[in-house]
Amino acid sequence: MCMFYSGRARVLPGFFTPDMNIKLKVLTGAEGLLNKAIDRCTAALVSVREQRYLEQFVSRESDIYISTFLRSGTTWVQMIVYQLLTDGNMRFNHIYDVSPWLSNEAVLGHSADRVNALASPRVFKSHDPYDKFDPNNKFRFIHVVRDGRDVALSLLHHRRNYNDVDESITDVFNEFILPDSDYNWFGHTKEWMENRHGFNIIHVHYEDLLSDFENSVLRIAGFLNVKVSERDMKRITERCSFEFMKKHEDKFGEQQGIQRVYNQFIRKGVSGGGKDALSEEQNELFARCFHEQLYGLRNSVSQRESKELMF
Repeated sequence: MCMFYSGRARVLPGFFTPDMNIKLKVLTGAEGLLNKAIDRCTAALVSVREQRYLEQFVSRESDIYISTFLRSGTTWVQMIVYQLLTDGNMRFNHIYDVSPWLSNEAVLGHSADRVNALASPRVFKSHDPYDKFDPNNKFRFIHVVRDGRDVALSLLHHRRNYNDVDESITDVFNEFILPDSDYNWFGHTKEWMENRHGFNIIHVHYEDLLSDFENSVLRIAGFLNVKVSERDMKRITERCSFEFMKKHEDKFGEQQGIQRVYNQFIRKGVSGGGKDALSEEQNELFARCFHEQLYGLRNSVSQRESKELMF
């Protein structure tokens, strides 16, 4: 079970990721100097709401977690898994209706009753670090990893859409990608790839989804014990395309209640832009960190043979 589901009061996984801190500030209308005050109040607000959710939520061994760092194709894979496990109808209002983000549910003050009533297997979005889960859990994890340089660029645009702060690619690269910060791409990726407790994990590479979508979907389907017909694959390919999801962005972007005009959650769905956005020095630094922390683990993530430095 997830550690905060084990009956002991713990911090709800995911609450203190940068993405959730932005959301809390948006919900409270905090800007400028008020952000510091909101940061101090955030812990108290989260503590009350996560404890309430903790008391209500009931985990199941059949639960599936799509585990990613920020801006790594989470929503895309949520849609893929939804299409694999159902008839793929689009009658849901938002992807969170069928594939909830528990941290989001709790911080918005929702009851766990709706999530508890979902049929098994339930599929959850998660940005949580590896060590937030009980070492003896029986869940299935789909770990999606994306080149950290592209994550930095996507996260920059994501944060700018909130109009929360005026940041540069350097700010995001230093704060969220390099291994010196508390919540960073290198640390998050390394923990999930090492999988020291032997969780039931399939590693999926964002770039493999782009370059070989059908085989990547079949790998996920095999992990979930789902058979995929030609008709199924045609539907999945169509409904998980960038064009389809962009057209139905209201089902995948920020939910109503966030007081911002925010219709660019699905931005481009491509790879490679991060390398060009970073300076030569930053690319060299990323390469050094990659070799030090992840180089020996790269083959466990991507099945395709590549001479590229990063995976």
